[in-house]
Amino acid sequence: MFHPQDIVCQMKWVSAWFDNLRAVLRSYRVGQAYAASAPVFVVTDRSPYSAAVYAHVSDEADRVALRETICGLVRRHEALGIHFHVLCLTREKGEVSRDVLKRVGREPERKAFDEHRTEHFERVWGIYQDWEVFANKGVVPTPGAFDAYVETRL
Repeated sequence: MFHPQDIVCQMKWVSAWFDNLRAVLRSYRVGQAYAASAPVFVVTDRSPYSAAVYAHVSDEADRVALRETICGLVRRHEALGIHFHVLCLTREKGEVSRDVLKRVGREPERKAFDEHRTEHFERVWGIYQDWEVFANKGVVPTPGAFDAYVETRL
């Protein structure tokens, strides 16, 4: 059986993320070049890099394909004047853990994503803590800077 966060599912998720972004931008800038109009700020609760964090990928070729897809799409959008900034907003670890477990209680299908497992929580928490350190060192979280970070996590 395929894992619900395998390479195919993550690629679909990344594609949907960019499709949704484009739909939002179209609603603001119908018929205009992106860079030619006033700035539009779009805030999402996930970035395309989330696919790298949550992917269940064991094959090196799949890892490279996912990384290249994410980073390539970001670069192509940046060439159009669409810039990405990733921020990590965190809360106290115990509070986050309790919220995750409550969600699993409300949505038992989330167990397929291993969200109920302590090991999974610790792995993901560690990734976000690493990102927070990276972002708070005064480095502007541009895709170029983040590409190298993603490579170490994927």
